[in-house]
Amino acid sequence: MNTYHKINTVYKRDMDSPRHPLIVGDWARPEFELLQFIEWTYTEKVDGTNIRVMYNCVTNPLLDTIIVPLEFRGKTDKAEIQKNLMLRLPEILTVDKLRSVFDEATNVCLYGEGYGPKIQKGGGDYRKDAGFILFDIKIGRWWLQRSDVEKIGKTLEIPVVPIIGKGTLKKAIDLCIYGYTSRLRPTAPEGLVLKPAVELFNRKGERIITKLKLKDFAR
Repeated sequence: MNTYHKINTVYKRDMDSPRHPLIVGDWARPEFELLQFIEWTYTEKVDGTNIRVMYNCVTNPLLDTIIVPLEFRGKTDKAEIQKNLMLRLPEILTVDKLRSVFDEATNVCLYGEGYGPKIQKGGGDYRKDAGFILFDIKIGRWWLQRSDVEKIGKTLEIPVVPIIGKGTLKKAIDLCIYGYTSRLRPTAPEGLVLKPAVELFNRKGERIITKLKLKDFAR
């Protein structure tokens, strides 16, 4: 339930080569080729573990009570969450905090990255303890706009992945080729996640979104 959609890299990979390098110029999706010159928003890609925070407010009319189940899950329902992170999440995001924002809403899912020591190699470069950084929110079938995600992050007192820049896909690729300074750690960033400045979907109803990793463009 509510698993985060796959994000394709901007170009296809050469699967016949041992390191599976990108085939520059061979777009992974036809939408990327069509939309390469529009404005995209670039956010920093965090090297952590995908976390879903699911909130549902359920009213029991017979007992005149409100039940608010709050669940923390990984990328899939079977994914295990690192121990220290699992202990921290209920401290970072409580029922009271979420209810102050979402009240009696149902089917709310906050998507973020669990990051910090022991979560990924170099995770301690981000922070000294396990944390959660927000990158998307979905309520029912609606994805919230970036401005709303930022407002909710501020209210919940949790960070939101920073915007690195805006521009074409080529400009984003150049940022990865020449490198940019991470807003989250003193070491090099992992990469970028790119969305059109105005949310777009393909004919299947899938979001138009892509990612770039610096290591794919290392010279």
